Amino acid sequence: NAFAPWMKSLKRRRRPIIVGGDLNIARDERDIFHWKSNQNTSGFLPHERAWMNGLIDSGWRDLVRQHAGDIDGPYTWWSNRGRARQLDRGWRIDYLLGNKRAAQTADAPQVQREAGLAISDHAPITVNFGEIRQTSATRQQRDSIVGSSGARAPSTSFWSPILDAFFQLLSRHHSPDY
Repeated sequence: NAFAPWMKSLKRRRRPIIVGGDLNIARDERDIFHWKSNQNTSGFLPHERAWMNGLIDSGWRDLVRQHAGDIDGPYTWWSNRGRARQLDRGWRIDYLLGNKRAAQTADAPQVQREAGLAISDHAPITVNFGEIRQTSATRQQRDSIVGSSGARAPSTSFWSPILDAFFQLLSRHHSPDY
């Protein structure tokens, strides 16, 4: 009940907003290898898929699906049993959701399958973000961080305020032990 209004307020922002994490829900058959046998399994129940698809229908963009199209996967989680990871028989339950502004610049999402082999049954997702069309406000921000040589500051400088706000929000909603 608290998540939907929070997501709605974030989605309307003019700056790029990305919400990511392990949501433990496969949205549709493309997102789970054994979808027929898992229709009564938590993470693929009809009401869970409806909730997840409701986020997408409300205007959030699934950045991985936006680029992967209709292919099965790419999966982000594999069971530790039955060589699931080696055989690529997994679930796509980790997401990067972007508002319209973020989706316009997202490019080349990749699931880093090998990255988590030793420590996790999940794989991280990476997305490159391109240039955002400059408004007068972002031009002023850019001009304040571009050196006298005209060289651009690293792209992380654009995202730093967004990430700082995200982590401040998280710290308000979680105990220090979390």
